[in-house]
Amino acid sequence: MATRSLFSVSPAVTHPVLTAAAAVTCTLALIPLLASGKAWILLASLGVALAALYLVCRPHWAVLGILVFWFFDINLTGAKYVSVPYLLAALLMIPLTVTVLRDRGIWVLRVPQLKLFLGLSLVFLAALAWSYLTQPAAPIAAVDETWRQVRLFVTRLGFLIFVLYFVRTPRQVTQTLFLLVLMILVSAGDALHPFLKGAAMDRAHGSMGLAENSNRLAFVAVFAASVIWFFRAYAPPRWWKPLTAPLLLVLPVTVLMTASRNGLLQLVLLGALALKEQKHWSPSRRMYSFLFLVAVGLVALVVVPSANLLRATTFDPTVVRPGQESLRNRFTTVVAALDMAARNPVLGVGPGNFRWRHQAEWGNDRETHNSYLWALTAGGPLFLLLYLLIFHRTYLMLRAAEGASPPHLVWVAKTLRVNLILFMLFSAFADFWLSEFLHFIVGLTVALYNLTAGARAARPVPAPARPAAWPVATPSPAA
Repeated sequence: MATRSLFSVSPAVTHPVLTAAAAVTCTLALIPLLASGKAWILLASLGVALAALYLVCRPHWAVLGILVFWFFDINLTGAKYVSVPYLLAALLMIPLTVTVLRDRGIWVLRVPQLKLFLGLSLVFLAALAWSYLTQPAAPIAAVDETWRQVRLFVTRLGFLIFVLYFVRTPRQVTQTLFLLVLMILVSAGDALHPFLKGAAMDRAHGSMGLAENSNRLAFVAVFAASVIWFFRAYAPPRWWKPLTAPLLLVLPVTVLMTASRNGLLQLVLLGALALKEQKHWSPSRRMYSFLFLVAVGLVALVVVPSANLLRATTFDPTVVRPGQESLRNRFTTVVAALDMAARNPVLGVGPGNFRWRHQAEWGNDRETHNSYLWALTAGGPLFLLLYLLIFHRTYLMLRAAEGASPPHLVWVAKTLRVNLILFMLFSAFADFWLSEFLHFIVGLTVALYNLTAGARAARPVPAPARPAAWPVATPSPAA
């Protein structure tokens, strides 16, 4: 048997000793630098370097960082193309390149939704080129939104790729949803702050970012309410779950305070879908949920001013009431969009050209306020078809994942499916086609589908066997 040397030291002892020696050496080396007048530059550079290294090692936090800066529309640098989201995207190219080289392939190219987005990009470019050849130029360069839409299209497509690669585990999926709920609650608090102080206010809206628009604030508030509802109903027990109950009152009140008709329709649809999902519950539990929703509705009706409720519940454009001018403009815009699509039936009028043509031909400079009409006017029927297929594929994928999800992920599948439906409704009343919401819903759907791949494969296949509907390759475990 080999004898142990008297001078041998255990690794358990040497590791802390070497770490302490390295720390002391680095401290002694930094003392002269920190004593100089520009020590703050060194410390700031060191902090940025450590943060960048951490984000390279944990890239899903960089993806969430992009989402935060986009949601609140924060630009710390003051430069248009050197903002924090662009810097984070450049940083994410490092782990993305490493992952692609390690996998020896780009597995996301087999994701059906990404194929559809790439098809959209081809039609987008064809419509752009066709519009330059056949359509007149914008009379004022400031009203031409072509290149703005090109930039948004490219950046959101890149964001989807980052989500597909770096938001893949159950923990990362739930972190994304909870972070979004937190941001929405901050925006809701910001919007309701004047009302809570007793100040007179018209339509609730945030002071910055996505919630600065009342209709979009209503949409995100319904989104957060959906996440909280299905988390409370289907997620495993958590000690803090009862604390989320008051949020199911705050968020509907926020929706009604925006006086948004679209928000009211989404709120009603959410209530109907929430009750529909309870068909397998016991009668007593279903009755409790129904009474809870009724109580929330009654409290919201008492709290919200009558003027906001009146605007949100009036859909007749001939009635003389606040907000009816907006409703009449929307009807006029729909007629104008259909007229442009009929006169340009192949590739539409081109991306970014609707607004100025609407002004020139109809005397109204509004956007389509409808994502489907935008797709039809910007890229033609093929563009609209591809856009609708993204919803179709995502919905079917969520259905498949929901049936095979483990108990701790069922609420995620239900939340994403219901919010996809709500997004489709909202898109009929808003220009939301380039929103990061659709892209991260698609990204989380693919992640959930891949997480349930084993459970789906283990289920018995009925005869005759059907081919796999979604040939989505699961990436390798290492990020």
